[in-house]
Amino acid sequence: DGHFDVEAFYIPRIGLVSDIDAEGVDVLHAGHHGRKTSTSMEFADRLLPNDGKSRNFMMGVSEAHTLSPYQIVLDTVFDNNRLRNGYAWTTRVADGGATAAKLINAAGGHVIIRTADHGARYYMQAIKGDGTVVSTKRYDSVRACP
Repeated sequence: DGHFDVEAFYIPRIGLVSDIDAEGVDVLHAGHHGRKTSTSMEFADRLLPNDGKSRNFMMGVSEAHTLSPYQIVLDTVFDNNRLRNGYAWTTRVADGGATAAKLINAAGGHVIIRTADHGARYYMQAIKGDGTVVSTKRYDSVRACP
């Protein structure tokens, strides 16, 4: 289809340029606003391994990103209960964008990540543009700092 698969390029190189190992990450921020060219199954498998640990996925979506998030992206991150007790978080669901039971929508507001206990835990929070808190959740890190 003429586009360069950036994720496929980076998958085998992630360990060469970072300390990310087989444990993956706690939170993956989607590239390209959760559109169909972001977050392939291979990329999710590498960074959000389906190992029974809770993880989260987030997307920054503006009004201009119609159809975001795409259903294929949500299907990928929710595949086989990949996030366990985690959620997908988005700053908004744009016109025509997909929704899901485990998608937390900040409705044009913000998604905030705050670490605690020297990185052993973190909080995810969605806040609407008017300051109303949509959801706050606490997680243990899969890669706690020493």
